[in-house]
Amino acid sequence: MSPAHSKVQARFMGLVHAVQKGKVSSKKVSARVKKAAKSMTQKQTAEFARGSSKGLPTRIKAKKKNLKKRRKK
Repeated sequence: MSPAHSKVQARFMGLVHAVQKGKVSSKKVSARVKKAAKSMTQKQTAEFARGSSKGLPTRIKAKKKNLKKRRKK
């Protein structure tokens, strides 16, 4: 099982890892992917993307309290 909490997160980290390794051009990805690629190491992204996503939920819905806290920062 991968350390990702959802299938969406695992796919996102897989894309970030591919950008870091140079397999995907940074011109073809969004700003969020570029930002994540700069802020994390290849080892961290590989760890999130690694493993089976079997049994993981497709998405995790964030609680409203957490969203308000994130927006304030």
